[in-house]
Amino acid sequence: MLAGETTVSHAVQRSRTPAGIRHSKTVDLRIVTQRWLRNLLRTWTVHQRPGADEFARTLRGVELASRALAQRPGSDDPARLRYDDVTAVVDAFRTALKLDGELAGWTYRMSIASHFFALIDYGRRSGAAADLSAAFVRDPATHRIPQEEANEDEIGKAIPEPVIRQLDAHLHLLGLPAGADLGVVHGEGRQSMRQHLGLHPA
Repeated sequence: MLAGETTVSHAVQRSRTPAGIRHSKTVDLRIVTQRWLRNLLRTWTVHQRPGADEFARTLRGVELASRALAQRPGSDDPARLRYDDVTAVVDAFRTALKLDGELAGWTYRMSIASHFFALIDYGRRSGAAADLSAAFVRDPATHRIPQEEANEDEIGKAIPEPVIRQLDAHLHLLGLPAGADLGVVHGEGRQSMRQHLGLHPA
């Protein structure tokens, strides 16, 4: 293996302005165990000269994909890849973690998936991945990363504890007209309860 095959340099811009100071950063590609995928990333970087954020997200997608493919037989040969291999890659994106071990945000996971498959598309268009199996393709209907529903515990945290206790004690009042008697809840408590229930002030 040649030394140049395991590293790649990409431009890093320190300012968002066109005149921002740019310098090259060398990245070790040995984290990408499949030679065909490593070479594709390297070719894309050299010819497309992506910005720092685009490169970082593409690299993260490639890293996760490489790790998933390494668990499957024949992933070193791009011609042998199949639909199930794409499924394994997408599963890795669905469960991508942050540095602290928590699940990465949905937007970020969608982004790294999009950047990875954009790299694959580039490889096919440019001929840089000419040997890549035609079966290695994402199915929009199956290979989705669903957005999580809002966490009920997190929603509950938006309501002050005193109001939650009032609501728990007066659940039988929910659904009554705005003029209904709120019983023992008086003054500020009643006003707060009405506000969080979306009722008009008494």
